[in-house]
Amino acid sequence: MANELAIISNARPKPLALSKRSEMPSSAWIMGRLTLLALARQAEVSKELLILYASELCNFQERDVSVVLRRLALQPREEYRSGFPELGAIVQAVRRERGQREAHERRAREKAEEHEARCSRVLDPERWFTAEMIADGIVERLKAQYGKDGFDWTKPYSPKPYEPEAE
Repeated sequence: MANELAIISNARPKPLALSKRSEMPSSAWIMGRLTLLALARQAEVSKELLILYASELCNFQERDVSVVLRRLALQPREEYRSGFPELGAIVQAVRRERGQREAHERRAREKAEEHEARCSRVLDPERWFTAEMIADGIVERLKAQYGKDGFDWTKPYSPKPYEPEAE
């Protein structure tokens, strides 16, 4: 038994795989989500149809597909309509979601860069202000002015994470 413990304790632990929900989903994952969508909308779907949908949706990121399928599952079923949405409608919704997410990430990146530029101006005044401005105390007045708002220029900017719009 002591040998077994030694073997176990000498074994290297496997590194934890961090799931970055930005990876492309597997077909099995998509088929599972599509099955849940069919159950939520009380629709009967064949395995061939699931394979067809999964083959198209595996080209998108997992988080975009997940948001759209959840949104579709929560929508009420319209009268005289098929319970399961058309492939084109799902693909169009996933593309729209991807566009919104990318636009949000782009705005957050630009805002972070702008914040970093502001911080470097305040923290390194010689880089942005002339000697006369520094001598006149403009830099100190700016620091005092922005300090009154409670805004700390020395802290890095951290954008809010993307949250899909609820419908």
